[in-house]
Amino acid sequence: MEFIKLLETYMKKTGQDRQYIYSGAQAFGSVFINQELLPKAVKENKKIVWKTDFTAIDKVDYSLEDI
Repeated sequence: MEFIKLLETYMKKTGQDRQYIYSGAQAFGSVFINQELLPKAVKENKKIVWKTDFTAIDKVDYSLEDI
């Protein structure tokens, strides 16, 4: 699936915007988000949920959760 179409499909399904989708880019990188997370999320009908651990500096994780 073409990347732009993939991103648009994901945003329509989840209601998330680009700012939220890429808010984990500093920790994981935009390439990982574009090539791994977005395709997996669309395929599995899930949304990306970023989780920040405020007890540690720059500790970010994610999960894929049902839409």
